Amino acid sequence: MGSILSMAFTFLSGPILDKLIAPLTHIFDQYMNKVITEAQLREQIQALMLTTFKEIEVAHEQALTAMFQSFMGAVVQSPIMQRTWAFITISQGIMLLWFQIGIPVTVLIVRWYGYPEFKFPSSGNTADWSYALVGGCLGLGLAMKGTGIAGAIKGLIGK
Repeated sequence: MGSILSMAFTFLSGPILDKLIAPLTHIFDQYMNKVITEAQLREQIQALMLTTFKEIEVAHEQALTAMFQSFMGAVVQSPIMQRTWAFITISQGIMLLWFQIGIPVTVLIVRWYGYPEFKFPSSGNTADWSYALVGGCLGLGLAMKGTGIAGAIKGLIGK
């Protein structure tokens, strides 16, 4: 497990570290040589981190868009993939309708008929997976532009 985590960390931190090390060294050299103040140091580091994460986020967005376009191009050419895509989207959509409407109506009806303590069994992570599958098949990940790492860091800096 440790080697998998270290591989994932190395893979994810590589692009970030490559973009940050040289500029950070330059900024800290300026601070150590008394060219900039501590407030300027903080400001420059925040700006560097925001631009670095924004660049990585844009690259990730472009890769995700290209991957989805490639996938949909393959779906258009293959009847088996078309059927599979349709089956996943429709079956998981029906499951989500059951989760959102069917279960609450069932509980309401059973409670109406005199079982006030009735609780429907938990669906566990099924609904979460259904949302992810439908979202993935419909390309909703591409619609979430601008909500990634850079947006989260801007929110943290503002607090």
